[in-house]
Amino acid sequence: MSGECDRAIALVAGSQFGVFHLTQALENGCAATLVRDRVATGRWERLYSRVFRIRGAPTSRAQELVAAHLWVQGSAYFSHSTAAELHGLDHPRAKQIEMTTSGQLRSRDGRVRLHRRPLVEPRDIVARGQLQITSVDLTVLDLAESMTEAALERCVDDVLRRGLSSPPRLRWRLEQSGGPGRAGTAGLRAAVATRAEGYRATDSVLEDAFLGLCRRHGLPEPRRQVEVPGLGRVDFYYDDARIVIELDGYEYHRDRPAFQTDRTRSNALGVGGELVLRYTHADVTVDAAQVASQVRAARRARDAVA
Repeated sequence: MSGECDRAIALVAGSQFGVFHLTQALENGCAATLVRDRVATGRWERLYSRVFRIRGAPTSRAQELVAAHLWVQGSAYFSHSTAAELHGLDHPRAKQIEMTTSGQLRSRDGRVRLHRRPLVEPRDIVARGQLQITSVDLTVLDLAESMTEAALERCVDDVLRRGLSSPPRLRWRLEQSGGPGRAGTAGLRAAVATRAEGYRATDSVLEDAFLGLCRRHGLPEPRRQVEVPGLGRVDFYYDDARIVIELDGYEYHRDRPAFQTDRTRSNALGVGGELVLRYTHADVTVDAAQVASQVRAARRARDAVA
């Protein structure tokens, strides 16, 4: 009988990244005494109350999430920072797994943060493999409750850049779920209001960070992704000062052909009369004040209004 139980649980856990719930064990003929024996001998590891992992099953983020979902049970779904993680949004991973449910959970666990929402429409939940998560627009609205203005704008631009949502869709979400008094609503409304139909997001998070640098330090915002005749597109361009600003991300120096192409283009721009300023990720994120000072000085030297 124990062998049949082990085989049944191996099948169940095999489709759940190596984890299973006590109810699944009992439904597959595993007696409570057998469960206690498997835990005592280390063949099954208790992850949460009534949730177990088969010893030897590879650990993974998906396993952590499925185990948490099994523990919560019911009609729970991943939301907030965990939904952002699963959508691949520009938002840091939280220490706690975040889920939303319409039910009540008596027990608590510090690894999981539960939110309550009385009702959710089926259209607001999407699947990522076996996992149910909030849609991108609802996730952004949830995140807006705890994000700074700058972080929220970066997140919205990330969503628009990747085509995961659109200004009309975000406005619709605000009309549906962003009622007066809800935290984060004002910030998201402001971010969407400045991104009208036809708005073009930057091509990278690093470019978002540079625009944020300009706003914080009182610099006029340059035009983005400008086509320079004969040379192609540059990251940013100040028309009044003929200053080109190019940003080099983390991957930049790994690509030797791209390195050579950009250096050749920089030389051509200089010969043509443009001043080229190049900045790395560390420049923009760590030495922002110095970058702002250099840009302001360059604009003044070229008789532009800083």
